[in-house]
Amino acid sequence: MPVEVIPVEQVDDEEFVELQEDYEDQCNDVVDLQHRLRAAQLEVEQLRIRLRANCGRQKMAPPPALLPGAAASDSQQRACDISSCLRWIAEHADLSRVEVLDVGLEVLVSGHSANLKRVVQWPLTTPDGRELRVSVPVEQEREMRAILEDVRVLGDLDAATAHLLAATWEVVPGELATCHPTSVEPAVLLANQDGEGILVATWPTAAALDSFRAAHSSVGGSPLVGERVEVDYEGQWYSGLLHSVDSTGRAGVVCDVDAPGILTIAGFGSVRRIASEVPPLFTDSAMTLLSRGRAPRSRACRRARSAM
Repeated sequence: MPVEVIPVEQVDDEEFVELQEDYEDQCNDVVDLQHRLRAAQLEVEQLRIRLRANCGRQKMAPPPALLPGAAASDSQQRACDISSCLRWIAEHADLSRVEVLDVGLEVLVSGHSANLKRVVQWPLTTPDGRELRVSVPVEQEREMRAILEDVRVLGDLDAATAHLLAATWEVVPGELATCHPTSVEPAVLLANQDGEGILVATWPTAAALDSFRAAHSSVGGSPLVGERVEVDYEGQWYSGLLHSVDSTGRAGVVCDVDAPGILTIAGFGSVRRIASEVPPLFTDSAMTLLSRGRAPRSRACRRARSAM
């Protein structure tokens, strides 16, 4: 079928605007499909390594009998997921290349949150050439390195270690959102019950963290978690304690005027450090929240907004 070519001079401004909008819509659809494809590819890889793990167990002696019930089944599945994930990391991680990053942000993957503070990173070599990396808390570097090296030698994670890790860790595949640049990417989080985590994703990088801090810098420098701050809510500044900052640029502040259990959510750009104020004594509830590294469950979060 012949294609009709419309001379440029016959396209009026209104038609041009419509064509431009159609083009932008198509471009947005392409980007969305690319994100879905990347997420599907990561899920396929997870299923593939889980399948290899199941095939390997069929050739081994049957595992010790477990008590019936959902708890036993869940524990066995979590141990299997951890074993598969760590085996995949061991196969692809370059342990000779180490980078240390001060992240200081909270990440959220499939409803599970984890605080990434100071982490050690190892790059991951994958067939598709994606610049994946695994981020591990510095306190756990030695233990995780030993586990990965053992997996390389033995070909798998031993059952005792897998069940021990499954008691406090969980493999959470999903998507990770970041704000600079604004994007969503597939990721895998090994979430710990204590609020820490091991992240497999292309984020964070030193450049991404520098861009994030530059975008959210304020007078006196960006505040750190645990510092006394002020948060702007509807034109009024409230003093309190900076509890958390996530990878999308949202900050959580425990305000002095609020009852325990209430967290004010605002854009990180709406939070500033209090340089001259002498910090008051922390309340027991605030200290408990910080020590756990988790955001409090809001019973009546009367102040919650996002400046994103």
